[in-house]
Amino acid sequence: CPTTITKAVNTDSNKTTVTWTVSATDNSGAFSLVFSPAVTSGDIFDFGTYSITVTATDSTLNSAVCTFTIRVIDSQAPTIIGCPSNLTYTASLDNNTVPGKNYGTYGLPALDATDNVQLVTKTFVSALDHYPVGQTLVSFQAYDSSGNPAFCSMYVRISDIE
Repeated sequence: CPTTITKAVNTDSNKTTVTWTVSATDNSGAFSLVFSPAVTSGDIFDFGTYSITVTATDSTLNSAVCTFTIRVIDSQAPTIIGCPSNLTYTASLDNNTVPGKNYGTYGLPALDATDNVQLVTKTFVSALDHYPVGQTLVSFQAYDSSGNPAFCSMYVRISDIE
């Protein structure tokens, strides 16, 4: 039996083709190999872990059994949709929002993320309701179920134009 087979899903897919070689010998020369579950080398496997049992049986019903594992993993990071590239946003000071304070407001862009397998988390980091005068780095993070990360960052710049 092969050792554990680990293979990444195909790009933009949650599946991959997995191949292996299993061999047996017998003094009678005649034997059969039965796989449980009923799979064949070259089959397409979905994301996940599979335990494969192989039973070799000769013509006199002597048998030997081995088991191996197939792990289909996700190594592709999520894709963030709507991330601005190297843009700085400038908003005017808004004393009406927080009277007497030097803050401005900015509506962050609508960002989303997709993944070939499954997303677990999507969060803004350092996103504020009101931004101080100056420049604030805001990041968006997305992690899929395998822990693969994607990041997007933008600056929110608030200028005092009085």
